[in-house]
Amino acid sequence: MTKGKTKPSTWGCLVLIFIIVVVWLVTEFAPPKKEVTPFFEDLPAYQIINRVDMISGKKYADVLIISFSKRTPEWRRESILRRIAKQEGFTEASLYCTMDAYSADMSASYLKAHPDALEEGYLGSLRDGKFNMGSWEF
Repeated sequence: MTKGKTKPSTWGCLVLIFIIVVVWLVTEFAPPKKEVTPFFEDLPAYQIINRVDMISGKKYADVLIISFSKRTPEWRRESILRRIAKQEGFTEASLYCTMDAYSADMSASYLKAHPDALEEGYLGSLRDGKFNMGSWEF
């Protein structure tokens, strides 16, 4: 080896160090990425109790939101149920605030044993694109 010349392995190390320094500088001083807030972030906690693929091709679900009640305004019930439907991929739904209401809706014997359960815990439905807050009987 002659004096004043650098070994090839030294050049490789210098290039590697240069790349590491450049990558560190780019990542260290790059502007922060904007965090994207999901559209559905502020949905209340909910549970899909039941899903049904209907013969008509529509998808139906029973939704439970225990933080809601009969005092929850109609516009909020409708808005939240529509957003959940969009997120979960169904077009029709029933909304409940208690499991007792759902059980009473599914079982005549349960309804007979708990006559107020459905009236107290049923919050409305989404059918054919319309929200109905009225009677649970269809």
